[in-house]
Amino acid sequence: MNLLHPGARVVDAVTGETLRPDDVDAAAAAFAQLPPGVVFALTPTELGAVARYLGALAAGRPIALLDPDLDRTVLHGLVDRFEPVQVTGVRTAPPEGYRADGDSWVRQGPAVEPHPELGAAAHHQRVDGQPEAGAAFPYGRVRQRRRHRRQLGDHR
Repeated sequence: MNLLHPGARVVDAVTGETLRPDDVDAAAAAFAQLPPGVVFALTPTELGAVARYLGALAAGRPIALLDPDLDRTVLHGLVDRFEPVQVTGVRTAPPEGYRADGDSWVRQGPAVEPHPELGAAAHHQRVDGQPEAGAAFPYGRVRQRRRHRRQLGDHR
């Protein structure tokens, strides 16, 4: 999936830097080399993080955008619970079962394989403060809604 029109420009309002398509392509190529699994991305509002997000989508890699200031205990709890293939944007030692690779943790064993139509996931906290993740299935849900409308006689 490519979210950028070929003529679009993404400009950092503070620095004036422009997102380069090569950065998105490099991120997509890196994600394509990983085994199956979701990526957790600690995502600041910087061009590098935007390139990483767009690269994940271009590579068909499910990605969960997380607050870069997320409490480390909460992050470790999410990693332990959901077993992503990679966690990006980290600056600390990886938990057991992961190895450090630049600003990422990469899972050493098989990651949990997500549903094939998972596009993005989001983190939030329940009322009791426990972390929880939600998921978006952008492709299949649209097709499913269209199929249901056709079955009901609505041919839009």
